[in-house]
Amino acid sequence: MDSQFIVEYAELAKRLNVTETARFLNMSQPTLSKHITALEKTLRFQLFERSPTGLKLTRAGIDLLPFAYDLIEKQQAFEARAKELRANPLRRLSVGGVVNEEAATEAMARLIGTMSPAYGG
Repeated sequence: MDSQFIVEYAELAKRLNVTETARFLNMSQPTLSKHITALEKTLRFQLFERSPTGLKLTRAGIDLLPFAYDLIEKQQAFEARAKELRANPLRRLSVGGVVNEEAATEAMARLIGTMSPAYGG
């Protein structure tokens, strides 16, 4: 399932107007309609009731909307964290020349356990 389709579904649910939503998302109306139809096909139920007077969310469309917002929020947080990591990569500790690997592993486990609360796992 394409995560962009979920963004498009949430935006269309806000506006209930394909033309306005397509304009907002900077895409064509047919492309938006195609994406929503593909999402509905993947889900195997309709998110919107279509009529000559416009769109209306189905019960399933209403029920899934909070989950769509949660997914969008998590995706944005994921992208923000990835951007931070690109700008400030996590530092790594390397230990070389160890003769007794078992003792070194045990010592590193203790060190990491001690440092984890302050610096993360």
